Amino acid sequence: MNKRLLLFVALAASLMAANMLLLNFFAPPPQPAQGQNGNGQAGAGGAAAAAQDDDGVAPLEDPLPPPVVAAPPRPAMETFVALGSASEKSRYSLLVIATTRGAALQTVELNEQRFRDLDDRYLKRGHFGNLALSAGTSGAVVGVVGAGTPAAAAGLQAGDEIVSVTLGGQTTPITGPADWAGFIAQSRVGQQIMLAVNRAGAPVQLTGTLGESPLELIQPESEMTRVKGVGGRLLEQPIEPESTDPLSLLLTLAEIDGTPLGIDTGATFKDSDAGVQVANVTAGGAADSAGLRAGDVITHLDGVAVNDAKQLNDLLRDDVPPGAVLRVRFLRQGVEERPVVLRLPAEIPGLNLHTDNWMIAKSTSEMVEFRYDLAHYNLELVKRYTLPRNENGTRNYHVRVDLEIIHKPGPKRTLAYQLSGPNGLPLEGWWYTSKVSRDWGGAGIRDIAYNKPGKGPMLLGCTYVANVESKLEAINELDKSGAPDPLRYVAVDSRYFAAALIPLKPPGAENTPWFSNMRPVAVGIVPEDSHLRKVSNTSFRLTSQKVVLGPEPENRQLAHSFTLFLGPKERAVLDREEYQLGDLIYYGWEVWGFFARVLRWLLVLFYGWVGNYGIAIVMLTLLVRACLSPVSYKQTKNAQKMQELQPEIRRINEKFKGNYEGRAKATKELFAQHKYHPLSGCLPVFLQLPVFIGLYRSLMVNVDLRQQALLPGGWWSGNLAAPDMLWDWSGIVPAFLSSEVGWLGPYFNVLPLFTIALFIVQQKMFMPPPTDEQSAMQQKMMMWMMIFFGVMFFCVPAGLCLYFIVSSLFSIGEKKLLNRIIGYKPAAAAAGAAPADDAAARRDRRAATAARGGREERRKPKHKDRR
Repeated sequence: MNKRLLLFVALAASLMAANMLLLNFFAPPPQPAQGQNGNGQAGAGGAAAAAQDDDGVAPLEDPLPPPVVAAPPRPAMETFVALGSASEKSRYSLLVIATTRGAALQTVELNEQRFRDLDDRYLKRGHFGNLALSAGTSGAVVGVVGAGTPAAAAGLQAGDEIVSVTLGGQTTPITGPADWAGFIAQSRVGQQIMLAVNRAGAPVQLTGTLGESPLELIQPESEMTRVKGVGGRLLEQPIEPESTDPLSLLLTLAEIDGTPLGIDTGATFKDSDAGVQVANVTAGGAADSAGLRAGDVITHLDGVAVNDAKQLNDLLRDDVPPGAVLRVRFLRQGVEERPVVLRLPAEIPGLNLHTDNWMIAKSTSEMVEFRYDLAHYNLELVKRYTLPRNENGTRNYHVRVDLEIIHKPGPKRTLAYQLSGPNGLPLEGWWYTSKVSRDWGGAGIRDIAYNKPGKGPMLLGCTYVANVESKLEAINELDKSGAPDPLRYVAVDSRYFAAALIPLKPPGAENTPWFSNMRPVAVGIVPEDSHLRKVSNTSFRLTSQKVVLGPEPENRQLAHSFTLFLGPKERAVLDREEYQLGDLIYYGWEVWGFFARVLRWLLVLFYGWVGNYGIAIVMLTLLVRACLSPVSYKQTKNAQKMQELQPEIRRINEKFKGNYEGRAKATKELFAQHKYHPLSGCLPVFLQLPVFIGLYRSLMVNVDLRQQALLPGGWWSGNLAAPDMLWDWSGIVPAFLSSEVGWLGPYFNVLPLFTIALFIVQQKMFMPPPTDEQSAMQQKMMMWMMIFFGVMFFCVPAGLCLYFIVSSLFSIGEKKLLNRIIGYKPAAAAAGAAPADDAAARRDRRAATAARGGREERRKPKHKDRR
């Protein structure tokens, strides 16, 4: 009997061990978080921990009994996964860093040499790679090392702990991520560094070379980053502690079994003489995390003055969307404190899909699949990112995103999901950048663009989105007509790049609405300064239509797939079949768009010949002016005729002195007699206007000129789509002139000064001499207008200034040449006309004096004769 029992126990133990080995091999379960059980809820950590979730909110009580099978444990630590490569020579166009926290995208960067971070490129700041550092026991622990980065070339690995870094014989200790960030901020491209690393308890020495900073189209953005200008100058004091905006592509449930997203501040309020007093604060709630305490008196909520508790509660209940980030001004013991950030919960109480770590089910160099088991609701969520390879010389600028909600055995569930869009697009050039708007509302730096079939493209400026958010409003862009419309795409649109989410619907279902709500949002805090709202971090949130999932085969799963475009706004790229985003390129009215497209084609053609866009702009300008030469010849002929008519015009002015109607009529008759049109001299200007606006729009929209240097080597004016930025004068010039929101900007630009100087020279050369006081005054006003234009256009792109300079020089040379051909000599003509004109004037004055019966006074000499 004992032998049978021992044999049974041995066989049972062997089967259990084999089962565990197979499970660990095919689906290794990560260790659960300390103090948590398999459901992600509080374990033996105490009654207080069991009664509340991570946000300090009591978990939702499900009226249905939970299933018997518990969910597998979720990872305790955040883990990062790198897809693609940072090398331009790889088979990918992107380097994608995903994280288990919320199964979100942390960063996405372009790996092409022509797309680099402009600010870091100007400062020549070095780059070692996005390492996702965290604090370790004695240094900074590396979370991820992307393929093709300088860190990967140096041999750095995920899990290494950087202890120190040596540059030029000077060693800097690294005690955490902040030390590494400070070192990189002072580094330069091409410098060699030595790293002291702890790897699995053993010291390792690594050597690497710092490269150029790539352009990140998605990145976590902090409040301090958003208010920084060029060179790191702060335009607004950051709120303490510094907060970071949420990650991109976060997923949660917007509604389940009739329970929608709600708002819970984690505090209660009561009336006070000075405002609204905080009665109590729940530990771990939103108010507690913001730093509010019982007894604090709230005076303003996101700029809105609050007077009583009912008003505050009404604002939070009726207008503020879940997940909003609010700026709270308050008094503590009668003294006004610094504003704090109140982040409202973005999920249904009891759900932590945004902040929990999802399981990594599958992972390769180009695909990662995350899973999250909601055992409480007999549901499983799947989020999958797939990065395509470049094929046949075509670069792919997208990530495929697959979402699945799978029903497990148990009761039916009625639900809708909410998907947050990408955020953190670059702010490059925000202080000089302008973008063409589709309406009178104005465009900004990071706008929301979307397209509904049959409705055409729409653009919501980031300033408009920020203003709506600051008023605590929530706008649904899909049901303005009374019923949700299908959505072809929705994007965060910057000047030269876009991050667009494109639903991949099955054939025949293109017009089926997937979503009931598309809401543009200002991610994070809306700046109080209206000038800074153009730098608001904007994104969008999509809420799906409600569906019922159950055990029936047709209802067991909700599956939606998307193409997440992340790339440049190039016509050849956007027009591809898999994107169809060509309407993101907008030049304005069609007449300007026509010239802009033609000029861009010519620029690209000339660039192909000479290999430099500065020379290409010179060639384009000469071509345009050569085409206008017949008009310039006609203008010169008219100027000669105008000079010949000067004596007659002076006689008319003397004859009809004080009689404006008579003078105008006589002048008109004189012009008609000699077939002269006074506006003919302005014809070349009007003909050049479409070319000027077309070129300006081309510089504003086309990514071709971005990062293109005026001179080889790029030591000065390294970006024709930006001001030439010769010298940073912000340290000596008053802020109202030299700040990013000042009149002139933080850099001294030399090309606009050359442009205005040539304009003034042209005005002096081409304008005929004034015939009366009124025309003299007009010419003086034109002179001051030129100076005013110089202030207005001080931050125009260098490429546009180059066009003006070449055009002005061409006009001056053309004028002198045509004068010689025609035989037109303005100075001699004026001198020759003066005696006849003076004689005629004297006769007219004598006749007028005789008619009055008086004598003409003779002018006396000022000095006596000393002979």
